[in-house]
Amino acid sequence: MKFNFIDYIKNLYKENKGYYSVYEGIIFVNSLSDVPEKTDKKIYIVGVKNRAKWVVFKCPDGCGRRVEVNLMKTRYPKWEMTIKKKKVSLYPSVIVNGCKTHFWLDNSTVLIAKEDIFDNEYL
Repeated sequence: MKFNFIDYIKNLYKENKGYYSVYEGIIFVNSLSDVPEKTDKKIYIVGVKNRAKWVVFKCPDGCGRRVEVNLMKTRYPKWEMTIKKKKVSLYPSVIVNGCKTHFWLDNSTVLIAKEDIFDNEYL
């Protein structure tokens, strides 16, 4: 049986009473103003697939915040996005400062970080 790292991480989080959630679709739009305030379980990609500028989705912790992740190489901080089989992955991990959520988005699945990085005196 082939080792699947993502399944391993999901099981590890389940065992440690962590949680994950899955987004249910991708919608391409032309500008940030085309993204609705409430994105529900959809991931919005602003721009064209080969030149996407933003990824927008609802914060996975339930706070209701709209998370806007920059993909443009000329702005900082920036992330890299891949789309495979209509699933979105972002690198590196995402931190939402307002609600102190830290997670990875891999294949449209959210993996919440267990450690409390917000206790770090350098942040």
